[in-house]
Amino acid sequence: MVRQYPPVTIETADPPPICLLCGVRIFGPDAPGITDSLHPGVVFREERWKMYKNTKMEHVVVPSHEVEQAHFPKFPRLWAGAFRGLIKNKTKYTLTGISIIRPSICIGHHLPRDSHTARIGGRRGRPQYDDESFIHFHTAHISRQPKKLRDRQIGYLIHAHCWILLAHAFNCRPSALESRSVQLVTAARKYWRNHPAAWAMEDEALYTHTPARRLYSRPSRRLHGCDIYQNPLVVPEVANIIACGEKKKEKKKRKDDDPYIGPSLPLEVAILIAEQICPVEYTAEEVTSLRAMLDAFQWVLPEWFWEQRCSHDLFFEMKADSQFHWETRLDLMHLYASSDCLANRERVLSVMKGIKQLLRN
Repeated sequence: MVRQYPPVTIETADPPPICLLCGVRIFGPDAPGITDSLHPGVVFREERWKMYKNTKMEHVVVPSHEVEQAHFPKFPRLWAGAFRGLIKNKTKYTLTGISIIRPSICIGHHLPRDSHTARIGGRRGRPQYDDESFIHFHTAHISRQPKKLRDRQIGYLIHAHCWILLAHAFNCRPSALESRSVQLVTAARKYWRNHPAAWAMEDEALYTHTPARRLYSRPSRRLHGCDIYQNPLVVPEVANIIACGEKKKEKKKRKDDDPYIGPSLPLEVAILIAEQICPVEYTAEEVTSLRAMLDAFQWVLPEWFWEQRCSHDLFFEMKADSQFHWETRLDLMHLYASSDCLANRERVLSVMKGIKQLLRN
């Protein structure tokens, strides 16, 4: 079915596509620093999706979890273009599937109706959609809706990865979020009204790759203190440490002899020493010192000590019911202290914590 598009004017154009959960603009693959391509089909370079390719519409429809859990080594910022919609109905909101945002979109969005699917790629020309498995809607305003949207289907936009991150922040399944979508949207809109400076965040110094702008990619020149276009959900460095930690746990289980316990000290004294060496707000050097002490004395510190410094809220890849070796905890702490790969996750989780508090109230 060929869709007819009305001419675009200031009065009919949608507002900029901003994620309801993190406040950052949703960028198309043509944005500088994303893929530098005008064609959404550029993601077909990912080997995992070639088997799904549909040559008629030049797109593939895949299970949504393949996108939600994806890291794009060739285009690490491509996650910022994958989004869902929360479409407003009379009494609730309906979650859509995932799509990569179209370049220069301003007259609404077409997303899969099925929330368990994701659309990858697509034709440059028209028609781009040939069946009713896609739903069309316009971007809702974060404040009061203008008259031009009164009789139109509207919805809020959400990064696909932010939706899953919200489930981690709320400690629930993603499906449970949809059942509370009305309260969630209300709380999120109130949060952004209370924090207007954080809404529609942009940092041209980071996503513009022209030679004149490369100077500003240094951390000290970042406008928001971190790379706001870094994937907050999928952090390969954390995944690698967790995977190595699982192997260490297996090796530890196979050991028959008991581990050596260092000088006999009351647990309270050992904790006091550890807290002096590595406080809650720590540096990479303090983590190294704590590692040397534990390696020498093999003291077993309580779980609360580690949770204060390496919390499951930030490192949700650690399952709450799993006991990780202290070396794995220290590896994660050193990563946090010595790099900025978790800075955007920490920022987004802080926003979600604020939304969660408003939801409780």
